[in-house]
Amino acid sequence: MLSFKDYAEKSPKEDLLCLFDKWAESNNIYGVEKQELWRIARKLRKRKTIIIQEDSEEWIRLRTVLDIVLEIDLMKLNELLEERKIKKK
Repeated sequence: MLSFKDYAEKSPKEDLLCLFDKWAESNNIYGVEKQELWRIARKLRKRKTIIIQEDSEEWIRLRTVLDIVLEIDLMKLNELLEERKIKKK
Protein backbone atom coordinates (compact mmCIF):
# COMPACT_ATOMS: atom_id res chain seq x y z
CA MET A 1 0.00 0.00 0.00
CA LEU A 2 2.93 2.33 0.55
CA SER A 3 3.66 2.34 -3.14
CA PHE A 4 0.18 3.74 -3.84
CA LYS A 5 0.65 6.34 -1.13
CA ASP A 6 3.89 7.45 -2.80
CA TYR A 7 2.18 7.38 -6.18
CA ALA A 8 -0.72 9.52 -4.92
CA GLU A 9 1.56 12.05 -3.24
CA LYS A 10 3.09 12.85 -6.65
CA SER A 11 -0.29 14.21 -7.84
CA PRO A 12 -2.01 15.78 -4.81
CA LYS A 13 -4.58 17.69 -6.86
CA GLU A 14 -5.73 14.77 -9.02
CA ASP A 15 -8.81 12.78 -8.08
CA LEU A 16 -7.83 9.95 -5.72
CA LEU A 17 -10.07 7.37 -7.39
CA CYS A 18 -8.63 8.11 -10.84
CA LEU A 19 -5.12 7.82 -9.44
CA PHE A 20 -5.98 4.56 -7.72
CA ASP A 21 -7.47 3.09 -10.90
CA LYS A 22 -4.33 3.96 -12.87
CA TRP A 23 -2.09 2.57 -10.14
CA ALA A 24 -4.11 -0.64 -9.75
CA GLU A 25 -4.18 -1.24 -13.51
CA SER A 26 -0.44 -0.67 -13.83
CA ASN A 27 0.14 -3.19 -11.02
CA ASN A 28 -2.37 -5.74 -12.38
CA ILE A 29 -4.61 -5.51 -9.33
CA TYR A 30 -8.24 -6.45 -10.00
CA GLY A 31 -11.41 -7.75 -8.36
CA VAL A 32 -11.75 -8.27 -4.63
CA GLU A 33 -8.13 -7.39 -3.96
CA LYS A 34 -8.64 -4.03 -5.68
CA GLN A 35 -11.79 -3.34 -3.64
CA GLU A 36 -10.01 -4.13 -0.37
CA LEU A 37 -7.08 -1.90 -1.26
CA TRP A 38 -9.44 0.92 -2.27
CA ARG A 39 -11.07 0.82 1.19
CA ILE A 40 -7.66 1.53 2.67
CA ALA A 41 -6.52 3.98 -0.01
CA ARG A 42 -9.52 6.29 0.19
CA LYS A 43 -8.54 7.19 3.75
CA LEU A 44 -5.22 8.64 2.58
CA ARG A 45 -6.70 12.07 1.88
CA LYS A 46 -9.09 13.86 4.16
CA ARG A 47 -12.35 15.05 2.68
CA LYS A 48 -12.54 18.73 1.98
CA THR A 49 -15.24 20.75 3.71
CA ILE A 50 -17.40 22.51 1.17
CA ILE A 51 -19.19 25.70 2.12
CA ILE A 52 -22.24 26.25 -0.04
CA GLN A 53 -23.44 29.82 -0.37
CA GLU A 54 -27.15 30.38 0.11
CA ASP A 55 -29.04 30.91 -3.16
CA SER A 56 -26.13 29.53 -5.21
CA GLU A 57 -26.79 26.96 -7.92
CA GLU A 58 -25.41 24.15 -5.70
CA TRP A 59 -27.59 25.27 -2.77
CA ILE A 60 -30.70 25.26 -4.97
CA ARG A 61 -29.87 21.77 -6.29
CA LEU A 62 -29.33 20.36 -2.80
CA ARG A 63 -32.47 22.01 -1.48
CA THR A 64 -34.49 20.50 -4.35
CA VAL A 65 -33.11 17.03 -3.67
CA LEU A 66 -33.82 17.34 0.05
CA ASP A 67 -37.38 18.54 -0.68
CA ILE A 68 -37.97 15.49 -2.88
CA VAL A 69 -36.59 13.12 -0.23
CA LEU A 70 -38.73 14.76 2.46
CA GLU A 71 -41.85 14.51 0.30
CA ILE A 72 -41.24 10.80 -0.35
CA ASP A 73 -40.63 10.18 3.37
CA LEU A 74 -43.86 11.94 4.29
CA MET A 75 -45.81 9.94 1.70
CA LYS A 76 -44.40 6.69 3.10
CA LEU A 77 -45.19 7.77 6.65
CA ASN A 78 -48.79 8.56 5.66
CA GLU A 79 -49.10 5.13 4.03
CA LEU A 80 -47.86 3.44 7.19
CA LEU A 81 -50.28 5.45 9.34
CA GLU A 82 -53.19 4.53 7.06
CA GLU A 83 -52.23 0.85 7.24
CA ARG A 84 -52.11 1.07 11.03
CA LYS A 85 -55.57 2.70 11.15
CA ILE A 86 -57.01 -0.03 8.93
CA LYS A 87 -55.49 -2.79 11.09
CA LYS A 88 -56.95 -1.30 14.28
CA LYS A 89 -60.48 -1.32 12.88
